[in-house]
Amino acid sequence: MNAKEFYQTIGQIDDGLILAAGEQPVRKKRFAVGQWALAAAACVCLVLGGAWVYIFNAPVVWNEGAVGAVSNSKLLIPAGSTLRERTEAELAEYYQLDPLPDVLGDDLRQVHTGAALYVDDGGAVVHDFNQVRYESADGNRAVTVTLSRVSSTAPAADGARASRIHGNSVVLTQDSSIPGYLLLEARWERHGTTVCLSAEGLDKEEFTAIAGQLTGG
Repeated sequence: MNAKEFYQTIGQIDDGLILAAGEQPVRKKRFAVGQWALAAAACVCLVLGGAWVYIFNAPVVWNEGAVGAVSNSKLLIPAGSTLRERTEAELAEYYQLDPLPDVLGDDLRQVHTGAALYVDDGGAVVHDFNQVRYESADGNRAVTVTLSRVSSTAPAADGARASRIHGNSVVLTQDSSIPGYLLLEARWERHGTTVCLSAEGLDKEEFTAIAGQLTGG
């Protein structure tokens, strides 16, 4: 092939091939093993994070209903039973609970303790409805704690939903039937003792904090 034929042959080459020959080859990026591991770990964290929120996130649920009916059961003292007064320490041992604190929340101080049990002729407890009341200094805010192991107390309304407060199943109820006035109640069971917490003049946030204080928070 002479120089003229060589030149003509080169002139017939596609321009695109010439341009492509001058470009750097494109290399496919390889995903390093470490990067795969990081991506997998991120996915696991997202999954576990979602599980954490689902399992441990316990939103507070408020039921609407009447509050205060539990106090009526205090009248149901069996005929022929004998009153046995108890100290607070003896009462706490009977209910298998820690002694109630002198102060609930920031400023609600204990003003009354009903420490008594009713027994039959054989000494068996037949009525144990005890109430401890806390009040603020101005008397505008109050909380009553009711304890019972064997006495009948008003059950929670059918279909009432429970919240989890420090691992305890607590039914919270609000009574807004009185315009401008809110009554609150919390009910739970611990070591066989039914605890009912009712409040007047408190908001729901403070009341929930007090329920947490009594359930072990």
